[in-house]
Amino acid sequence: MTPFVQEVSPVPSLDDLLPLFADWPGLVVFDSAKVSPQLGRYSYLSADPFRQFELAKAQLGVDPFAEIREALADFQVESLPALPPFQGGAAGILSYELGACFEKLPQTPHDELQIPHLAVGLYDWVLAWDHVEGKCWLISHGFPETEFGQRKKRATERAEQVLAVVRKRPPFRGARFLRARDPSGSPLAETAPRDESRFHRDGRVSGLPLSPRPLSPQPLSPQPLSRRRLSWR
Repeated sequence: MTPFVQEVSPVPSLDDLLPLFADWPGLVVFDSAKVSPQLGRYSYLSADPFRQFELAKAQLGVDPFAEIREALADFQVESLPALPPFQGGAAGILSYELGACFEKLPQTPHDELQIPHLAVGLYDWVLAWDHVEGKCWLISHGFPETEFGQRKKRATERAEQVLAVVRKRPPFRGARFLRARDPSGSPLAETAPRDESRFHRDGRVSGLPLSPRPLSPQPLSPQPLSRRRLSWR
């Protein structure tokens, strides 16, 4: 069955949609900081997976992906070549500590984040942005239903549910991404949000990297992050 696909126009800002989906379970966001055809062309948002997998602590000799592979075997689809490559499926968090499943590694003395070493969901819908084309699509597969009629019905219902949230975004503020040119007049591969204070061609100011672990014990509770990003409840 061909999935439900609808181009979302005008193109919404991921920044505007994120608060609207913040309370949905299993929210995942893959946001491209640098926009170019080679690196950072696509962004994705999805939530409410139909199945979840969690490994609290990695153990040597345990295959953390075995159950996920087995589950995915029941939901095989052909990718649509004209759309961004991630069109649904498995997504989530694979921690650095997950490497302890494959080799003996020293244990860290403090676990400040207190999140699972693996937290993955199976997602039957996704909002996908192509920043070079300046377009966004909603893709809905209707899983976990496998019977044609039931799957088509669920794909449509899920799409309508997501689009209802998308329509709540703030009024359209103009094109999110702009085609830019350098002083010589040649088009630049990068594009940038209109509401940014300035456009950085050389990439010197492109965002702040986040350390995988705080450098010192932190008094802040990890619960807000866990609740909004990782909890399946």
